Amino acid sequence: MKKSWTIPKAEISNVTGRIYTINGKPYCRVTSTLSIIAKDGLFSWYQAVGKKKAEAITKARQILGTRVHSIFEHILKEDYVATEMDLKSAEIQEDIKMFKVFKYNTELDFDSLEQRLWNDEFEYAGTADYIGRYTTWKPYCVRGHNRDFKNALVIGDWKTSRDIYEDYWLQLAAYCYAFWKLTGVKVDGAFIAQFRNGQIKVKEKTWDELMELFEIYKSVLTVYKWKHRL
Repeated sequence: MKKSWTIPKAEISNVTGRIYTINGKPYCRVTSTLSIIAKDGLFSWYQAVGKKKAEAITKARQILGTRVHSIFEHILKEDYVATEMDLKSAEIQEDIKMFKVFKYNTELDFDSLEQRLWNDEFEYAGTADYIGRYTTWKPYCVRGHNRDFKNALVIGDWKTSRDIYEDYWLQLAAYCYAFWKLTGVKVDGAFIAQFRNGQIKVKEKTWDELMELFEIYKSVLTVYKWKHRL
């Protein structure tokens, strides 16, 4: 299916820090803005295992997560080449197998991968893992799930974290709103796919659900800007 939307051209830089620079102006990075939300479970875990060990585990998981994201991107582009790290990691090998099955079952057909998105009105920016067509595959969905996408235009996010946390949806809501304002196109919804411990778990939300959450994200963004004097 031919892509039915276009992102305006922009000069984008400084994408690794808390701020994206877009056409010379600073925009808050979505994932950074969510850092102001207290994570009680994470704090308890740090106390239980100790700060040094927790930081080492967190860094290792971030490296693995970044690599898995890149692998998924190149599998979709059909130009994936395995690295030594990939071949030595049993978890990465397992994730690759799961993602290929996930791709087939959900009929992924991407329009864009690692797509920069930003919003001039609220001055935030981020990068969407996946924008394209997607179909719900019920065996992956968590209990009580009642959405049913069929070849729908959605924004998707890959996770290798221990759970699909609620604040992830604020990130997706911000991306969906930014995409709409940039393109004039409302996506049908969004999904989060978690690949962990040999299992695939998926949660989905509709456009209307995401726009309700965007109202919460705006409050988070306001507090973040206040805290960092932005």
